[in-house]
Amino acid sequence: MASISRRARKDGTTAWRVAYRDPGNPTPTSATFDTHEAADRFATMVDRLGGPAARRQLARLEDGSDGHTLAEVLEDYAARHRKLTPGTVDEYRRILTRSGLAEALGGIPVDLIVDDDVEAWVSARAGTISEETGDRIAPKTIKNEHGLLSTLLGHAVTRGWARSNPARGIELPEIELADPLVLTREQYEAIHQAMDPDYQALVQVLGSTGIRWGEATALQWRDITPGTPPQMVVRRAWKRGQKGAWRVEGLPKSKRSRRKFSIPQKLVDTLPDRGAPGALVFPNREGGAIAHSNFHQRKWVRACEAAGVTDPRPRIHDLRHYFASVMLAAGVPIHVVSERMGHDDISTTVKLYAFLTPEAQAAGLDDMEAMLI
Repeated sequence: MASISRRARKDGTTAWRVAYRDPGNPTPTSATFDTHEAADRFATMVDRLGGPAARRQLARLEDGSDGHTLAEVLEDYAARHRKLTPGTVDEYRRILTRSGLAEALGGIPVDLIVDDDVEAWVSARAGTISEETGDRIAPKTIKNEHGLLSTLLGHAVTRGWARSNPARGIELPEIELADPLVLTREQYEAIHQAMDPDYQALVQVLGSTGIRWGEATALQWRDITPGTPPQMVVRRAWKRGQKGAWRVEGLPKSKRSRRKFSIPQKLVDTLPDRGAPGALVFPNREGGAIAHSNFHQRKWVRACEAAGVTDPRPRIHDLRHYFASVMLAAGVPIHVVSERMGHDDISTTVKLYAFLTPEAQAAGLDDMEAMLI
């Protein structure tokens, strides 16, 4: 812990001395400043970064800087990317705070951030215990937070506020992909049967098309066209509004998420009475979007408990995995499944669902044996 003391110089002026110890060195180290503000700023860096890193930071500050902070870069980035919803920008601000990026790097001008600073943040973050779960922060969370940092630093380079992006190429904790929870047909039917009748059609759409919650609840009647067979178009999804509310209608997750495919007439027959072209297929009682949290607690959890599917209890998102499992078991090529689900890259589909295709692996073994002389 750095300490600050006031010292009188021989010429009558006042100096401020910051005393601290470097790790592994019992001898105190000190630095002297002309103002209390400068001493306090350096002491804060010592406590946050350690003596060596604080001295490097001080040297970079003395070399001069344009002074743009991460927070300022974020605001400029948001202003220049108008497709970002206010809710998304709010979430980016929250990420800077809860990830520790604002504390670790927020006081450092972006042109003075170096890879050592980013590596120190990654190391500290990997050792952080989540207050919600009691476990270490998940590697995927760190990857997402690092992605935002890299995006902002890259934007700073584009704007001429930094010479390079020190977040690029930083080694991150390895993400261990667990096999997704896949419902059996019996479990799916039991949950559907136990679901509030007003929402059974929504469960059917999620489980038989593989579209995401935000896409299903944003469907309008214009997106479902009669025919032989009928067609469904996914072209919008609910996104976060300000203060985290899911109330802003926008484009789906990515370009690959905007898709059109055939659906069974039997599925269309389960839908509510057809409304106006711009009306939601699955509205709440006020005609707006169904809130995920309310549906999860009041409908989904109760249906799972009534169906006896609780160990473990599936998520609503697991209906998407159910769809993939049914398609792959039926022999639908994995690239077609990938397109139907709106994955950006088929490798995502392969990584998620390769464990569902042991029959294909066995068939490959048979082909290999047939080639032997």
